Amino acid sequence: MVAALLDAGTPARQQCADGQPLVSLAAGPAGVQLVDLLAARGADLDARNRMGNTPLIIASAQGRRDVVETLLRHGADPDLRGDQRRTALMAAAAAGRIEVVRGLVAAGVRTGTRDEEGRTAETIARARGHTEIAEHLEQSRDGGILSGF
Repeated sequence: MVAALLDAGTPARQQCADGQPLVSLAAGPAGVQLVDLLAARGADLDARNRMGNTPLIIASAQGRRDVVETLLRHGADPDLRGDQRRTALMAAAAAGRIEVVRGLVAAGVRTGTRDEEGRTAETIARARGHTEIAEHLEQSRDGGILSGF
């Protein structure tokens, strides 16, 4: 459906009727294909929804590793902040998405960034009981061996 709209002349940077950027739909079922299509048509992959979150932050929180990897490959900025000044890494850590956290760290995101309450992704993970994520982030902070996407 999005391809048909784009073929009919709808700009890739167009917003949906509810004000969300088209690219924010990438966290849905058609994620990877939609990101590829919109990136090829010049969409802003860092467009924000009404909450201020980018598609990368949304996909990270939802554990959409495939979409996160695709957004990064197309140049999405992993260090942008969204709601509560949280990054994609913080969103993944808060949601317990270890594979996404590993991939983001391996992609070189900043691990020491703090949200509006002064918390890092590591402290957010610990507070939520995501010990494996907190330990991974602690190890990466100390220069440990990482595996990602």
